[in-house]
Amino acid sequence: MDEVVKLKILTSVAALCALFLLSSCAPTVHLEPAANANDPLCAEVTVRLPDSIGDQARVWTDAQATAAWGTPSSVLLTCGLEPPAPTTLQCVSLGGVDWIVDEEDTPNLRLTTYGREPAAQVYVDT
Repeated sequence: MDEVVKLKILTSVAALCALFLLSSCAPTVHLEPAANANDPLCAEVTVRLPDSIGDQARVWTDAQATAAWGTPSSVLLTCGLEPPAPTTLQCVSLGGVDWIVDEEDTPNLRLTTYGREPAAQVYVDT
């Protein structure tokens, strides 16, 4: 075999190995998809999510209509949930979206959209 061909093959193999190693280092967060994760409105939500929240970079998840930020993940999002029933929990409005704030797992917060179908939920490790 010609030395140039050997060098090209060796370079290609090295590049593939490097690509494999780099992709295997990227964290993937395991999440369960919500029942209505395939709703087109969830797709509209997930394509507009930011690459970072504060200093927390977005990381890969393995479920449709989900997202995570931080390593370890400190913010988790799931879209496709059943809308919550009326509640006495605190409700806040951010950017024109009403959110129910559940502090049951303090210091973690569970924020669920209110008045939207399907609902989205954000779990924040404060």
